[in-house]
This record gives sequence, C-alpha cells and structure tokens, in this order.
Amino acid sequence: MLILFHRNSRDLNQQNIPIFAPAICKLKPDNTTTSFVTSEDIARWQSDPDGLVGKVFITNERIMRRTFSIQDYYIKRTGPCFDVVFEDTGFDDVQVLEPQSVWTMVKDAELINM
Repeated sequence: MLILFHRNSRDLNQQNIPIFAPAICKLKPDNTTTSFVTSEDIARWQSDPDGLVGKVFITNERIMRRTFSIQDYYIKRTGPCFDVVFEDTGFDDVQVLEPQSVWTMVKDAELINM
C-alpha cells in the first residue's frame, strides 16, 4: 500500500490567510465600494426595518470577512424576524435572526454600495 501526503514546508505563520470566505452565491460585485454604517443608519433602519431589506454588507472580522444580505423582514407570532443569507453558505441556507442580532451584525459591518 502506498500512502501519499503533501507536507507544506512553510511555517504556519507565513501561510496566506484568506481575506474573504469562499462564495457559493454571488452577492457582491467584483469592484465593490463600501461605506461604514453610522449610528444614524442604524436608527433609520430600526424605525423602518423594511428599509434594510435588499442591503448587502461585509463583516469587519480580522481573519475572514463574510458577505451577507438581508433578504426579508416580517413579523411572526414570536416577534419580528429578518431572513439573512451569507455568501459562503448560499441562497438555500437562509438564517432567521431576531432584530437585535441583525443590528449588532450590521453595526459592525460595511455597507456595499450598489
């Protein structure tokens, strides 16, 4: 039996760290321009949550930045909810999040200007 393996001779500290998570679905254009989310933006969206629907954001995480889109806002019996899609998980994996989680994510992200 022959076992083949690959050993990377580079030190782990010198290996490239991915900047963006790999994309399964395309949410951002190739030449993106972004703007920081301000407290005024958050206040406007909190007063009108439907205004957040369709917006695309990039997280500011140091190791790997993720792109996400707010797909829908609605009110269930349990309260208001947002449907959020992440570029690295695809359109089939819609996450239902409560507003407080969405406000925290959006506050710490950059808005993609389209």
